[in-house]
Amino acid sequence: MFTASPGRSPRVFRAWTEAADLYRWFAPADDYGIRIAELDLRPGGRYHFEMTAKNGEQFQVSGTYREIHPPERLVFTWRWQGWGKEQEDSLVTIQFLERSRRSAIKSTFSASCTGT
Repeated sequence: MFTASPGRSPRVFRAWTEAADLYRWFAPADDYGIRIAELDLRPGGRYHFEMTAKNGEQFQVSGTYREIHPPERLVFTWRWQGWGKEQEDSLVTIQFLERSRRSAIKSTFSASCTGT
């Protein structure tokens, strides 16, 4: 999947890797709050985000960073929690590509990878 984002790759990379920036955009909708319980940006480091809707419904996502190559690429595992059943890990690869003073973001999700 490709999406475009205003700004150069370093700025967009930071939006994916710094807590202050993640708070601004990571929740699935405006009526959700987000809490970043863990954000250890290094290979082998973990992240854990909690999203809560105004109605109290809560979802969590966590995983482990596998590769970090600023500002071009992130690779990490992804596991949803709070869906009423155990979820398997997915492997996510995010590539940040420069396109005429904008960033194109290519994201790839591979289901059922091994380990968080």
